[in-house]
Amino acid sequence: MRTLDEQKAYWLTRLSGRPGAVSLPTDRERPPVSSFLRETISLALDSEICAQVRNQASNGAASPFVALLAALNAILYRYTGSTDISVGALLKSVGGPVPANLVILRNELSGGQSAEELMRQVSVTVEEAAANCECPLSAVIEALGPEAVVSDAPLFAVAFTFSSSEAAGHAGCVPERRSSEFADELVRCDLVLNAKEGDGGIRIECEYDAELFNASTIERFLQHFGILLAGMTAEPQSRLASLPLLAQAELKQLLVEWNDTRKDFPKDACIHQLFEAQVERTPADVAVVFGEQKLNYRQLNARANQLAHRLRRLGVGPDALVGICVERSLEMVIGLLGILKAGGAYVPLDPNYPRERLAFMLKDAGARVLLTQQRLLNELAENATRVICLE
Repeated sequence: MRTLDEQKAYWLTRLSGRPGAVSLPTDRERPPVSSFLRETISLALDSEICAQVRNQASNGAASPFVALLAALNAILYRYTGSTDISVGALLKSVGGPVPANLVILRNELSGGQSAEELMRQVSVTVEEAAANCECPLSAVIEALGPEAVVSDAPLFAVAFTFSSSEAAGHAGCVPERRSSEFADELVRCDLVLNAKEGDGGIRIECEYDAELFNASTIERFLQHFGILLAGMTAEPQSRLASLPLLAQAELKQLLVEWNDTRKDFPKDACIHQLFEAQVERTPADVAVVFGEQKLNYRQLNARANQLAHRLRRLGVGPDALVGICVERSLEMVIGLLGILKAGGAYVPLDPNYPRERLAFMLKDAGARVLLTQQRLLNELAENATRVICLE
């Protein structure tokens, strides 16, 4: 049996250098002072998922506690992108004098990691923690020092408990009555996932901070948790980044409904004519934005018309090619519209091209007029008969 000092030393090493608590994206801003308003939503895992979880245990791959905890780590990784995940959990040292203690289980994840590799890693983390769980978390926090708690934030924002009538001897299996003894610590979490195994099934009860989350958000989270757990246990060789997360209805919404952007446009109108019709409908609406600069439809149309009249005076009309060499800017849009309004066609020239290539393209296209910017003028002026600076 390890001494309390040895156990404390383990936790100081294990938790040193850890980032702030990983939490799910919230629906509302975190209040300055929490009222700890709690709500609970439950999910009964599908019988097929329960069977897959038990198969992992029977094959010696992972106990139900480890499989569920690994899935919680994986979904936190997928939701937040954080690779250093810390989760609070209740653990007991089997045969030890302390029935259960609250600990922090820290794991590092990556998208290329397989579900099987993650479960092995979590299993080792749990075994090590169980061997050192008699040291109270309060003593560990005190030893870590004030820098361990940033802005009074908790060391973990998500916690996990597991109770079972079928595996009472497991280190991660804690009787439900023991959870109540840590109510003060757990209530400060954004979310606590309580897994309960019994009567042939597994039920997940999610207790969450109702000041931060909508019920619909937690329902969706639990649904994603079940889908991810099913993928991890059914295809343990799959990478975490490629495991399914969305339900079929969400996939349809994402891939079909939200991607249904097809629009019917008049087939007898040109682009600049469609733009002019929009000017008539919403003249004061913002049409183009570049950094802090913006033009509404009326302003953009007026500047494009001015350019079009100037181009026409230079002989630009049908079948006339106009070179345009500008950096991304409001002037780029003005130039393109002006050329089209004049009846010409534009020849796009990338200002990053070598000078010789730009010269060849202008000569090859036979563009007698070039639209550019003052800072590019020295590179291009000698290659065109007429040059218009758009600035």
